[in-house]
Amino acid sequence: MNRNRNETQVDRLTGSLELKYQAAHWLHFLNRTGLDRYTDGRSAMYPLQSPTFLTGAYRDEVISETQFNNDFIVQATKDLNGGLGRTLLAGFNLNHREAEQVGAQVTNLLNPFSPPQLQNSSINSRSPFNANTVIPDGGFVWATEPARPEYVVLFPDRQGRNRFYLWHSSKHFLLPVSRVSLAVYATILFAKQSGA
Repeated sequence: MNRNRNETQVDRLTGSLELKYQAAHWLHFLNRTGLDRYTDGRSAMYPLQSPTFLTGAYRDEVISETQFNNDFIVQATKDLNGGLGRTLLAGFNLNHREAEQVGAQVTNLLNPFSPPQLQNSSINSRSPFNANTVIPDGGFVWATEPARPEYVVLFPDRQGRNRFYLWHSSKHFLLPVSRVSLAVYATILFAKQSGA
């Protein structure tokens, strides 16, 4: 058991940044950016007479993944009259993911006293592998709702998301949502009217 020398070394970098800008009292801009990247170097050694590999085996691989995410949102609030108004929110989301796995595995180890290395095998018993995945996608989001809901009792909302894959423009997923919300604001409404 003590001869099974397996190692892993992980390096990871994460970070995020948020920027806000108010162009006017009714217009706001927001941008959020995030990055997550890690690399995992792994090695696994199975000496001769191991239960899984009787002739011994060695595996060496590097797994890496990167994810980048960015949200850009614009929010506009407009008073119509007497405090009634609407809030409109629109934005764009970009999500880019990449993953890669590179390595090799060898069996039928030649020298039982050799340090872990891929060269300790015949050419016929070496199995290299390489896998790469890229998933870029994005989407538009929008929503509208009353700017001052304490003044109204019945108000409609509309929101949705249009998601698409950047490399496959024919694949779109539109998810609109409409609803009418009934809230109990009668006490606040009558109190404001009686105090006026």
